[in-house]
Amino acid sequence: MERALSGTSLPVQKKQEVVTRVGAVVERYISPYPHPDVIRQIEALAPGSAALIVQTATETIRHTHEIEKREIALREAELSLIGTLAQEDLGSVREGRRYGLFAFVCILLFSGTMYYLGAKELAYIAFGVGSIGIVGQLITGGRRLKGGGAQDIEKRSASATPDTPSTQPTVHE
Repeated sequence: MERALSGTSLPVQKKQEVVTRVGAVVERYISPYPHPDVIRQIEALAPGSAALIVQTATETIRHTHEIEKREIALREAELSLIGTLAQEDLGSVREGRRYGLFAFVCILLFSGTMYYLGAKELAYIAFGVGSIGIVGQLITGGRRLKGGGAQDIEKRSASATPDTPSTQPTVHE
């Protein structure tokens, strides 16, 4: 406002008076409670209503706080579940790679023995089929769902998701 009045020829005292008056008119009130003037008018019409309004707003604030605490607990539980799933997946990948390496060594020994004994075609087939299976095992890493699979994960996340309404403070202009 002061910037808008800076180009005028009003004296400084008048400019400050205009800024003060405009500021009083354009007052913005944000609170979970109605504006004090509104509460006074309601109280004049129905004595005792102001206390009820304040009590209701206080209960709403407490309720909102409880909802926020539950949401934080839910987020922490989700992060813990994600961490657990990531650790299980990593362990499964490592286990699958160990199995794949062991199978590769076994097939290599079997194919080498068959080749040495003169069964070249059997050695080639065993090595080829075995290699394809091992490559698949190395790629997937032996991934499998533990503890009930995808349905168990959906149940865990669905049971922890409450329906929470959002509350906003009253805005008076």
